[in-house]
Amino acid sequence: MHAPTPNIHHTTRSRLILSVILLTLLLVSALYPVDAIAQAADDHWTIHLPQNQQATAPVRIVGATAYVDALSFADAIGVDYHRDDLGRYVFSFPGALAIFAPEAAFARLDGMTYQLPASPFKTDSRLFIPEATWVDYVNRFTPGLIALHRSPRALSFTPPESDILEIEADPITAKTDSSHIRLLLTRPQRASLALIDSTHLAVRLPEANPGDFSYAPEENKPGYSWDAEQSRLIIELPRGLYAARFSGPTDDCRYTLTLSFVEEENGTQWDVKTALEADKRKWTLDTVVIDAGHGGKDPGAIGHSGIYEKDLALETALAVREVMRKRLPGIKVVMTRDDDTFIPLYERTRIANRANGKLFVSIHFNSARDRRAHGLETYFLAPARTERAMEIAKVENEVIQYEEQLHDYPDLGDEAFILLSMAQAQFGKESEDLASMVLDGMQDRTGQKSRGVDQAGFYVLMGASMPAILVEGGFLSNANEERLVRSKEYQAKVAESIVDAIEEFVRNHENDS
Repeated sequence: MHAPTPNIHHTTRSRLILSVILLTLLLVSALYPVDAIAQAADDHWTIHLPQNQQATAPVRIVGATAYVDALSFADAIGVDYHRDDLGRYVFSFPGALAIFAPEAAFARLDGMTYQLPASPFKTDSRLFIPEATWVDYVNRFTPGLIALHRSPRALSFTPPESDILEIEADPITAKTDSSHIRLLLTRPQRASLALIDSTHLAVRLPEANPGDFSYAPEENKPGYSWDAEQSRLIIELPRGLYAARFSGPTDDCRYTLTLSFVEEENGTQWDVKTALEADKRKWTLDTVVIDAGHGGKDPGAIGHSGIYEKDLALETALAVREVMRKRLPGIKVVMTRDDDTFIPLYERTRIANRANGKLFVSIHFNSARDRRAHGLETYFLAPARTERAMEIAKVENEVIQYEEQLHDYPDLGDEAFILLSMAQAQFGKESEDLASMVLDGMQDRTGQKSRGVDQAGFYVLMGASMPAILVEGGFLSNANEERLVRSKEYQAKVAESIVDAIEEFVRNHENDS
């Protein structure tokens, strides 16, 4: 039995038809990309709002997956969002953050990491997220009332009656030293703190809708009321307040009040005035620490004539001590060194803290690769804002090469920098003010160019529990300026300028106390 003879004409015709179909698909693909095909199949969500208003959020179908424009959706229902340093989109659902990244298969939702059914994608100013994931999250975590209809795609949204969703407080008893009050709002917004009296605080929320605000006081908990005239939340505390700090909002719309309370003596609570007087006595500006940079085996910068920075810094520091003794005899002057001795950087602020110093001034003279660089600079401790400030800090920090215990110093790009500088952070404003006063005075007295006040990570300032600054009195790398700074007359002007600033700082401190 013979096999049937294939129909050659039928086979050829089938191949021709298939070729035409493939060619047509290729032409369509070339003329209309995948995005355009998806666009043609677009639908949208209709979002119904109060007072008969409505908004829309586009939908795109790609393959078997529906995507929704999350940014339009968030705008419509009042959910704040921003892009973080990694380019991710952070949506501020109250207490339930949502983080999505374009082209990433995972998202961070309510503190957990989830794999998405498909990766989000970005086009123009829109971010498309898999519809099922986004709509489910909106339905679960958007404050207010939501009625959801998936076919046709529609959502009715009624905002919550109050922007203050939750207030939570730690118990406050007679033995409580510190406590926290946490607020959860519908969205991040401007807020500020004000003290009314020793047991009443106000949190001003000018953009908040309080609704029918009512929080009854509980045992050992604060009481709350709303001041409509000034748009502020009034907090009544069961104990006398000593200090309060307000922080927030976090990305998930939380704010935190950190409270500390006045102490009790013999069962009697101090009043605020007594506590403030005690604090004022404690912080009387009675000790200034003068630090002569470098010393001993560390010469610092070396000038054209061969003079060492360590010698000029010491001579100027000693001059400051002499002027202080004459003009401010009631203030004790502590020197980190008064001879040609090597003192490790970490030990300098330890000396200052052990002496209960109230100001720390480290005296230096500058150097630069550019021999034309000249002028005066002052610094305070904070992460460097400019490459120039970073370079100066690097030069001054190189002294650690002469030290034996290098493990005492962190990498300044590390988290340890933040931890070590926390003691100084509370004095940041005072340090910047003092640096500015010294710089202005030096410019007036010497006539030299001011290069400004800057900030950088100087090891010598780390750990100082007081306002602390670093003074650069001129450039040894500039031949003309080196001749100036070598003179006793110039050093005396720098010394007088530092004492002028300390004197002004003392006056301001007394007025503020």
